[in-house]
Amino acid sequence: MDRKVDKPYILHIHDAIELIESWTSGKSLDDFKSDQKLQSAVIRQIEIIGEAARKVSPRLKMEFIEIPWRPISDARNTLIHGYFTVDEEKV
Repeated sequence: MDRKVDKPYILHIHDAIELIESWTSGKSLDDFKSDQKLQSAVIRQIEIIGEAARKVSPRLKMEFIEIPWRPISDARNTLIHGYFTVDEEKV
């Protein structure tokens, strides 16, 4: 892994995951569905994760082949370009 290239992206992914976990801890699906601010915040972090995953080097992606890099990037694209069709249960 070229740490200088990949480290910022991995840190963005890590930080976004931690934020999502802290914001959703103890929340039910109904809580999530009824809280537009929470939905917006979580969706934004998923977008950040997807963008960072898209920019991770091919070498790192091959090293960690068990991570579904493409679906992660695709989720970002769906949220950014298909925001009228976002399914809260999938988020």
